[in-house]
Amino acid sequence: MDIDIYQQCPCHAEKKIKFCCGKSVVADLDGALAKSKAGQTSSALEQLERTIAKTGPKDCLITIQTRLLLQAGELEKARAANAIFQKNNPDHPSGFHHLALICAQEGDTATAVEALQDAMDAIVGNSIPVTYAQAFRIIGMQFLEQNNLFAARAHLRYADLLKEEPETKQILLSTFQNVSSVTAKTEMMPELCPEGVPWEKKYKNVLRAIDRGQFRKALKMAKKADAAFPGVSTIKRTLAIINSMLGYADDAVAAWQALADHEEDNSWDQIAALTIKQFLDRANEKESEVVRHTFEINDFEGLKELTASSNQLSPANCPDEDPFGESNPPVVGYYLLSKPKLDVKGDDYALEDVPFMRGELLLYAKQTDRSARLEYIDPVTETYDENLEILKKVLGQLHETPKTSVIDSIPELDAMMSWDWFLPEETSFEKHGQLMNQQIRTRLVDTWMNYPFRSLGNQNVRDAAKDDAKRPAVQAMLTELEHNSHRGMYPEDVINEMRSVVGIEKLPPVDLPDRDVEATCTLMRANLDFQKCEESKLFKVHEFGMMVRCLPIIERTCHAMLHRPGIEDKVQKDRIYAVLASIGEDTDEVLDHLSKAKQEAKTAGRSIGTILVQEFEFRLSRGMHENLRELIRTIQSRHLDEPEVEYRLTEVLVKYGLYDPTASDGAPNIPPPRQRSPQMAQSATMQGGEEGSESSAGSLWIPE
Repeated sequence: MDIDIYQQCPCHAEKKIKFCCGKSVVADLDGALAKSKAGQTSSALEQLERTIAKTGPKDCLITIQTRLLLQAGELEKARAANAIFQKNNPDHPSGFHHLALICAQEGDTATAVEALQDAMDAIVGNSIPVTYAQAFRIIGMQFLEQNNLFAARAHLRYADLLKEEPETKQILLSTFQNVSSVTAKTEMMPELCPEGVPWEKKYKNVLRAIDRGQFRKALKMAKKADAAFPGVSTIKRTLAIINSMLGYADDAVAAWQALADHEEDNSWDQIAALTIKQFLDRANEKESEVVRHTFEINDFEGLKELTASSNQLSPANCPDEDPFGESNPPVVGYYLLSKPKLDVKGDDYALEDVPFMRGELLLYAKQTDRSARLEYIDPVTETYDENLEILKKVLGQLHETPKTSVIDSIPELDAMMSWDWFLPEETSFEKHGQLMNQQIRTRLVDTWMNYPFRSLGNQNVRDAAKDDAKRPAVQAMLTELEHNSHRGMYPEDVINEMRSVVGIEKLPPVDLPDRDVEATCTLMRANLDFQKCEESKLFKVHEFGMMVRCLPIIERTCHAMLHRPGIEDKVQKDRIYAVLASIGEDTDEVLDHLSKAKQEAKTAGRSIGTILVQEFEFRLSRGMHENLRELIRTIQSRHLDEPEVEYRLTEVLVKYGLYDPTASDGAPNIPPPRQRSPQMAQSATMQGGEEGSESSAGSLWIPE
């Protein structure tokens, strides 16, 4: 027998099996658990059902049955079994815990959160069962799927606190690294309590409740503390943080706005609170419908010939399955272009000549029970009607009036700001950069600044800036844009132009001499006056920026470490220059950083092997092939036996298809010199696209 009769009874009555309800069924419990351990869940459940039919619904049997039913995915039966346990034990945490797991598996995240908080409140004593980590983790993952980052992190972090698992840690880290918005990289960490303040006792109770995973109880306490001490920013900020942790979106938006209203106008505390508020409130902005147009086609062969020869259609990847789940997969796919493809060589064209991709076409062949058809998918934006007219002209006599249906919706501003274009293959990096700057300026100055934002009372930025009460919100929006301007996302001169138009200047650097930098939001960390702050803060913020891949923090802390006197012996300048090169966009600037990195490494007596590999990859990515052979010969002859060099070089060669480690000939296939041509992203999604063919180009990424 595997069960020890002196261990705690499965009914969670805090008694040993020998003195509890499990005493009379210990053999049956042992048999069911042994079968479950062997992977025979169905057999274990059958044995439990027989025992329950014989002895009645003992709590020890019901709790195990509920667990096994959850494991088997039989949620209705699990809910029924747990209801029996809760009827007999209405205040027991295990019933609430199981209910949280059931609701979470059903996809009802909001109810799962409440049930889990009921469980946490019902726990007696200081010990929290490790098994509760599962519920926190599942709920955290569901929040992550809903893109509710702050609530996801809070639950995943507490799951990791209860039970450390490498996978949970990696997921947590990815929630910071995989977002571009600086605001989205904010850690929801309450400030510590100062000693001797009148609100110390109440606030420390709030922090204790958070530490115990009682987020909802902490929220109630924070509300009482705020009512008793309405002038304390620390309490108001913690109130906003807890609402965010629980996933109470509307309440969190209101709480961050209340904090902003309490702070001094145009202060960093106010603007940081507003950026978080706007980030959370984005789901309430206007949506654009994504419309499916179904054209019945009689002459499918004629349609194939027409689309293949049209100069206003660009080939697109065709899915292996029907995305609508109705028939066989499509035969071919295309993008509809706003104007005919450019027939030019080199850079002899202007932005107004560039065709943009407007919608996606999928062609379906005739089937036994369905005629041939063309599906056209397009979001409803200001070009919607124009796009349909272009498509009808392309199709000519081959189409009839389509059937339409709404298949999805996306944020209207995202649809208006995102774009894909079709550039000639010979476009140089220099021309590509010029076009990008022009197009980004057009999108920001002509589209973004004229869009009526809900967060501005359905006013655009230009009009809202004329209202003193709304200027802080405009400042927050511009500041958020500014911190997504790295890698050429939004050129600094365009942001400055926008600020000039609305008459709102950039905020000065942040000076936080007495505050814990770890409890400040990422936006404020990125704007610390690094020349004045303590060395420990500088290094701590730099480490955080590197960990979460926050480019503004990385860039500013690197420059601060390079130019701050007195810390030369504490930093390795070659590595700092290498980091700056890795996040740079301008070709000349990156090469300058790499040159300085090599010089600093030589001066310090360190190897330049990894820096040469970094330079090799950069030149390769930019099409600068003329020096590649010399570079790789230097790496192979002088540095290949150094740590990391061979691994990193192989990784680069495989990535660019220049080396097959399984082939007999191990020599890399270095491409010959050619005209520099930019790699252009193919996807127009807001998260940024995968690098694709040179005939398609990147889209403008908008802050989340």
